[in-house]
Amino acid sequence: MKDSVIIKKVIESKQLNVNDHIVVGFSGGADSVCLLHALFQLADTYRLQIVAAHLNHNLRGMDSNEDATFAMNFARRHQITCVVKSVDIAKSAKEEGISLETAGRISRYQFFEEVAEKIGANKIALAHHQNDQAETILMNLIRGAGLEGLSGMPMVRDKIMRPLLHCRREQIEEYCRYWDLPYQIDQSNQETEYFRNKIRLELIPKIKKYQPNVIESIGKTSVLLEQDRQYIEEKVEEAYSEVLCYKTDKVISISPSKLLQYHPSIVSRVIRKAYMFFNTREQTISFDQVHHILSLLDQKKTEKEVQLPGEIKVLFKTDEIKIGKKEDIEKSYSEETMKEAIPLKIPGITRLVQRNGYFRCEVVNIEKMKNRGKDPYCQYFDFDQLPEHIVVRNRREGDRLKPLGTNGSKKVKDFFIDQKIPVEKRNMIPLIASENEILWVVGHRISELVKITQKTKKVLKIQFRSDKVQ
Repeated sequence: MKDSVIIKKVIESKQLNVNDHIVVGFSGGADSVCLLHALFQLADTYRLQIVAAHLNHNLRGMDSNEDATFAMNFARRHQITCVVKSVDIAKSAKEEGISLETAGRISRYQFFEEVAEKIGANKIALAHHQNDQAETILMNLIRGAGLEGLSGMPMVRDKIMRPLLHCRREQIEEYCRYWDLPYQIDQSNQETEYFRNKIRLELIPKIKKYQPNVIESIGKTSVLLEQDRQYIEEKVEEAYSEVLCYKTDKVISISPSKLLQYHPSIVSRVIRKAYMFFNTREQTISFDQVHHILSLLDQKKTEKEVQLPGEIKVLFKTDEIKIGKKEDIEKSYSEETMKEAIPLKIPGITRLVQRNGYFRCEVVNIEKMKNRGKDPYCQYFDFDQLPEHIVVRNRREGDRLKPLGTNGSKKVKDFFIDQKIPVEKRNMIPLIASENEILWVVGHRISELVKITQKTKKVLKIQFRSDKVQ
């Protein structure tokens, strides 16, 4: 059968699983008609639930409305549910200060996500094909891009899947002819005022004079680069976890000394990753901005800042880099945990302003131990086994803990990992310590070295409370 190429490639993409619930982005063009019909053909085999989703951009007058009507009628003929939404893309682009293409893309993805969430779909299928991939990569190359841009669109990312990404446009059109499938033709695709159209209508035909199979060649290159990108991304995740001091909803703090231990390729991606945490408008950091940040890191500049799109700043301090909006960064300095160790008053009260709380220490008789509860913020220690100088502080490099009930000691970092404490919360946990020996990870575990035993005579009771001192 002539359609076997498309069906075979969809199956070979290994993106379908039995009982998948799929939202299909359905513009009504040949690409999305082919994808919707192919999935419809495979629905019984894979027991698929399919819903078509059409977004009317209202950019082409009556033609836009005709596309929406076509989408509903096509889906109805195949007994497929079709969700249609109308938006004013031109208005959105103007309000957000972005291009029509970007506004349309953002609105489409938001719409598909909304539909998927509403109906409980686990996947979103888009009809991008090999020609689209080649156009995207050439656009990124001309604009200037790194590995992410030159690897093009991924086959799968989160809920998004692209089953036709290895299919050429000619194969898709042949599929539609074989099944006598009607589809809409967007006349604006012939207008060269759009950058993508210039690439498709002018540049690629010229390249084909030198390499007739340029579409397939670029497709193969994208597969190889995507493999490299995935590997590097794994290394970036590892580095990001290592250099991250803490992260809140509004501010990210990174250790510059740890960051500089990595290759510039990893460093630049860590910076981009931190920035993207705050990015809600698909804005990106330019090559020059990243290069400027790297130069400040190399020069060990302090008290400097770099302005990024979206009112995001990168602020350099002696021992940290903070990323976020200016007002949020300034506010974070009054809220974050202590920078210096604070001597613990025994007996007495030690204020911890950064946590809006205090430690109350008192020496009690062993008899008072009988009625102790299980409050994780109230612990008892063998007073005679305690070192002379005890402080409360944040974690530091080299800190070790001998957790209660264990024989050996371990790094506090490893303890946090074992306890599944999120990276962004680790610097917010107070530690009761003496030198690099941790006596109590507050709220979690005390040290085996200072536990109560049958030989204990005097007990130190330490409580941490967030209330005001009475």
